[in-house]
Amino acid sequence: MTMQQPLRRSLNPMQQDVLDVLSKQPDWTPISREVVEGIRTQLHNGLADIAEKLDPQRALWVSKHKLTTVHGCEAHHMAGLTDFAWSVNNVKGTVLHKAVELGLNWQGAVIPADIVDIALNQLADDDMASAGPFIEQLSPSERAQLRSSAIDLYTKFDESFPPLKAAWRPVLESSARYEMFGQRINLSTRADLTLGAPGSKVIVDLKSGRIQASHREELRFYALVEAMRTGQAPRRLATYSLVTARAEVEDVTEGVLQARYAKLLMAFISYSNCNANAANQQHDLAHHVCGVPLQHRALLVLNIWPTATIQMQRSITKTHSNFSLCLAPSMQVARPIQPNS
Repeated sequence: MTMQQPLRRSLNPMQQDVLDVLSKQPDWTPISREVVEGIRTQLHNGLADIAEKLDPQRALWVSKHKLTTVHGCEAHHMAGLTDFAWSVNNVKGTVLHKAVELGLNWQGAVIPADIVDIALNQLADDDMASAGPFIEQLSPSERAQLRSSAIDLYTKFDESFPPLKAAWRPVLESSARYEMFGQRINLSTRADLTLGAPGSKVIVDLKSGRIQASHREELRFYALVEAMRTGQAPRRLATYSLVTARAEVEDVTEGVLQARYAKLLMAFISYSNCNANAANQQHDLAHHVCGVPLQHRALLVLNIWPTATIQMQRSITKTHSNFSLCLAPSMQVARPIQPNS
């Protein structure tokens, strides 16, 4: 992403900060194809035994939400599979993303209230959208509350992000999938915003609240799927908080991809065990792992699934400290945007 000086002078400080942190640095070097293919081989080898136990007619779909819950606590993960319900608080993010999508392609002056109203109407009328029926049945007061929250968030986005030029290849709500073992295992993502072409792509996750440690792991999963799907790793990951106008960014390196692979393998072991016992609610792995400090779980998992031990040991040997980072995301060092830096 290269910016012309006239555009830079027209930006407010928040927009300039975003532009600076997302722009390509002169010394940036893309990850080699050989590194990406090596991680692909590790991923397939590490999941081969698990894939053999899956029914092709009942494929396993893995998303960031499932990974976040299973990394936190396997019992909570199983409960969360059926406990989710829409609320005014959690649907506002969906309305925001729709509004951003509309605003990006809007012809003429962008008025946040008008964009949000159209987004609400489109979502409510879309029977295929999971949030549609919920929005449709809201009472007038609830819809007014949702509208107010969505206008606030979209206004913050409009004020803090620079105008997204077509040359930057911006894509909203970008879905990606990596299919493995005859579609027995599917890694699925849906990025809020991507910028750039494959091999130098920036993946941005928009947050309506504060940034949490788990958000970086979610973006690392996005990076792994992008690398496996295209054969080229993205360049940078950014989690942006609209409420604080700050971002945490991370350059995608071989160590980042290796760490995400190792943690993904742990999640598959936990997830597979939970699903195997779901029928009778005997979550043995959850019983043993939930409550164990995250940085110690690998030792338990390595003793539960011997085949995975070999693959994970290879990753540990290769990444060293990166593996400890993937086990303890709260210890990671963030790179926040500083105002007027």
